[in-house]
Parts: sequence; C-alpha cells; structure tokens
Amino acid sequence: MFTNSLLLIQEPSANLNSPSVDFQQESPVLYKGSITGATGPHVIIFSENYSPDWEFQPDDIKAPAHFSANMYANAWYVDWSPESYKFKLYYRPQTWRYWGLGISVVTIISALLYFIYDKNSKKNR
Repeated sequence: MFTNSLLLIQEPSANLNSPSVDFQQESPVLYKGSITGATGPHVIIFSENYSPDWEFQPDDIKAPAHFSANMYANAWYVDWSPESYKFKLYYRPQTWRYWGLGISVVTIISALLYFIYDKNSKKNR
C-alpha cells in the first residue's frame, strides 16, 4: 500500500524544464551521477521497484523528499538545487550485508584459530 504524502500539481501555464541526468552504475546497489540544467524544482525518477531504503544523496543540498512514482518507481522531489550537482544513489540495507559478511569472516577465523590452539594443546599433554 502506497501512502505518499506528496502531491504535485502543475499549473497549465507552468514551463517545466527537465534537467539532464547522467549516471553510471557502480554496482547493483550504487549509482553515481550528475544533474545539469536544473533551473528550478524538479523530480528525479529512478525506475527500480519502490523501497523507502533507496537513498538519493546529492552534493551540497539537503536530502529531497522521497516518494513512489508511476505506482512502482522511486522518485525524489528536489525543491532547490544549483544548476549542476553530483549525486549518489544507494540502497541502504546493503550496509547490513557488509557488516554480516565481516562478522562471519571474523567468526570463521576465530573458530579456526581456536581449533588449531585446542589441537596443539592436546598434543602437548
């Protein structure tokens, strides 16, 4: 169930200019890019299944409002920005995966060291 609290209304005489978006996929959970030609408020739409865990992190401006667009995609409403800026788009739960991987590696190494120590201490008895 989508519960967006953001409603966009376009005046009939409003002149909407879409900024140019260039981006590069660094990994399935990280995109880096830039926006040029932003002359006013604009909406950035990321055509990936909506999740509140996607973070749009623009340089030098405050975090924009996040909502769903087209009933499935992620979107951010940027009400103020410089004409050109860089951004990073990141899926936040990926951080927990990295923590879990680190803890697993430390646990395995600790267990191996314990078994080696235990085996050597039994030989010396």
